[in-house]
Amino acid sequence: MTYPLTFLSSLTGLSVVLVAPLAFGTTTSNSDELGDLTELSLEELLNIEVTVVSRTEQRLSDVPGAVYVLSGDEIRRSGFSSVQEALRMVPGMYVSNWTTSKWDVTARGFGTGLSLSSLAYLNQLMVMVDGVPVNSSIFVGMDWGLLDINMEDIDRIEVIRGPGGILWGSNAVHGVVHIITKNTADTHGAQTTLRAQNDERHYTMRNGGSFGETGNYRFFIKHSEYDASHNPWLGIDNSFSLDTFGARFDWTGRDDYQNKFWGKYYAAKINNDGFDLDIFDYVPVQDHDYGFQAFASSTSPDGSQSFTGWISGDRQDQVTELDSDVLNVDLEYKKTFHFSETSNLSTGAGYHLLKSDLVGFDPFYLDFAPRHQVLNTFRGFAVQTWNLMDGDLDVVLGAQLENNDTSGTEVQPTARASWHPEDRYTIWAAATHSVRTPALEEISLSQDSAYVGNPDFKAETVKSYELGVRDQFSETTAFDLALYYNQYDNLHDEEFDPSTFQYTLTNNARGFSKGLELAIDSKPTDSWNLRGAYTFSTGHYVNDVTGELLGTNNYHPDQQFNLRSYYDINEQWSFDSGFYLSGDFGSSFGIDDRSRLDVHFSFEPRDGLEFTFGGQQLANPYQSEFGTVDIPRRDLYVGLTWSPNREG
Repeated sequence: MTYPLTFLSSLTGLSVVLVAPLAFGTTTSNSDELGDLTELSLEELLNIEVTVVSRTEQRLSDVPGAVYVLSGDEIRRSGFSSVQEALRMVPGMYVSNWTTSKWDVTARGFGTGLSLSSLAYLNQLMVMVDGVPVNSSIFVGMDWGLLDINMEDIDRIEVIRGPGGILWGSNAVHGVVHIITKNTADTHGAQTTLRAQNDERHYTMRNGGSFGETGNYRFFIKHSEYDASHNPWLGIDNSFSLDTFGARFDWTGRDDYQNKFWGKYYAAKINNDGFDLDIFDYVPVQDHDYGFQAFASSTSPDGSQSFTGWISGDRQDQVTELDSDVLNVDLEYKKTFHFSETSNLSTGAGYHLLKSDLVGFDPFYLDFAPRHQVLNTFRGFAVQTWNLMDGDLDVVLGAQLENNDTSGTEVQPTARASWHPEDRYTIWAAATHSVRTPALEEISLSQDSAYVGNPDFKAETVKSYELGVRDQFSETTAFDLALYYNQYDNLHDEEFDPSTFQYTLTNNARGFSKGLELAIDSKPTDSWNLRGAYTFSTGHYVNDVTGELLGTNNYHPDQQFNLRSYYDINEQWSFDSGFYLSGDFGSSFGIDDRSRLDVHFSFEPRDGLEFTFGGQQLANPYQSEFGTVDIPRRDLYVGLTWSPNREG
C-alpha cells in the first residue's frame, strides 16, 4: 500500500516561537551564514539566526524551545541521500527504514508502525517544506518515500522537538521538521548532480537566474530510483521510482513587499503486491501516485503583515486497494503590532479546505463511507511577547482557537520563557497543550472494512512540560540540554470484535513519556568540527478499558547516541564520518543494540566540480531496523556535482 502526500495546516519558520505563530511565507535565506561548516566558529554556529515570515530573527542560542539546526553543508557532508536519513543526526529523533519506500521517523519515544495499527503514533510529527505541511490527511503518518528533495538546494533543516500547537496548529504534537531551501538569489547558473549506490540512483538538474530589476528564479528536475529491498521475509518486488520537477520565484513588489511563489509536481511508480478478490490471492501490481503543490506569499518590508496561501493535490491509483483524490487549500492573514520596544502582539486568522474522494477496491480490507467529503477548518491565534529585565528575559503567552468539521473546537495555549543573563548561556522553560485532530481513516473507514472508523473519534491531546539550558562554556565547546515530560489522553487505539473479525478505531488509550536530549558541539581546530547527541526516552501507554499495555515501547530504543566528525584535509579534500548507536530496544526487535558507521570523502579539483564517495553501515552490514530479521544494509556510493558557472 502506498500513502499519499497531502497538506494540512500552516507553519512558518523557527523563531515563530516569539512573534509569528501559524504564519508562513518568505523565509530569509541564511546561505551566507551556513556556508562551509568547518569555516564557522563555534560562536557563529550558535548565533545562526532562525527566521520567520515576519523577518523577525532570533539567535539559535536564545530560542525558548528544543531546537536543532542541520545546515545544508552538514547534510551533504554526512553522505545522506534523503531528508529522512539525515534526521538520524538530530537528538530526540528515531529513524527506521524497513522497506524500500517506507521510513518511520518519530520523536520523543513513540513507537513505529504505519496507520491502521495501535502502534500508529507517527502522526504526531509535522513535516514542512518551505512553509507547506506535507503530512497525509487520509492515513495517519507521513509518506517519506515521496518527499524527494535535491540535497544541494537545502539551506537548512530546522527541527523543533516538542508540542507546537500554538505555533503551528494541530498535528504538531511531537515537533516540527521544517526543510528550508536556498533563496533563488543563491542558486544562479546551472548545476548537475549524480549519485549512485548499491540499490538507489539519483539525478538532478537545476538552473537559476534573475528577471526584472529585483527578481530571481530557479527551475529543477529530479529522478530517483530505488531497487527492491533485500528482505527475505517480504518476498515481493517493492522497487519504486519518482520524478519531480518545479520552480521558485522571489521578487520585490509594490511598496517593497517581498513576494515568493513556488510550485512542484511529482509522479511515482511503486511496485507492490495487491490482493486480487477475483482469484483470492496476491498478485504483483504497480501503484501510481501523482501530486502537486503551489505556494504564494507577500510580506511587508518590516515583516509586520503577510498574506499567504497554498494549494496541493494528490491522486493515487492503488490497483487492488484504493483510488484517492485529495485537494487542500489554505489561506492566512497575519498582523503584528509593536506596542513598544519590549512588547509585541501577533495575531492572525486562517481557513483550510480539505476535499477528498476515496474509493476502495477491496471493501473487506479498506473502504470509506462517505467516499466523498469536504471538510473545513477555521482558526485564529494571538501571541503576546514581552522582553523584560533589559533584554535578559523573554516571556510568551498565547493561544490558538480552531474549529474543524472532525473534532469541533480545539484550544491550544502555551506559556514560554527564556532567560539569558549572559551571552554564553540560556535557560528556558515551556508548558504547552497541543492536539492531533483525526485523520480521514479514523472517522471514515466503512463498517465493511477490516478496520472500522469512528465518527466520534476525538482529538488526541498532550500536556507537555519542558526545561532546557544552553551553555557555551569555552571557545571550543558548547552543549544544549532539554528535559521533557508529556501526558497523553484520547490516544488512538483499536478494539477487536471476534464475531466479525473487525477492528474498531477508538480513543481508549492514555499514557506518558519522559526523557532528555543532549547535543554537544566542539571545534578542536579551525578545520575540524565535532557534533554529538545523546537521547534517553521512555514511556508507559495503556488501554483505559482493558488496562492492557500498548505495543508502543516494543518498537523503539530507549537510548541513542551519535558522534559526527567533519574535517577539511586541505582546500580540495575533506573527510567526514559518523558513528550511531541505539540501545535498549523493545522486545519486538530481539536485539540489545544497533550500531552504524558512515564515512564520506569529498574531492574538489577545481571550483564548480566536486566528486564524492563513501560508505554507509560499514560497522555492521547486516541488521534489523524493523522486526527481528537482519537484512543487508551496507551501501557504497559515488557522486558528482558540476556547477559550470562556478568554474574559475
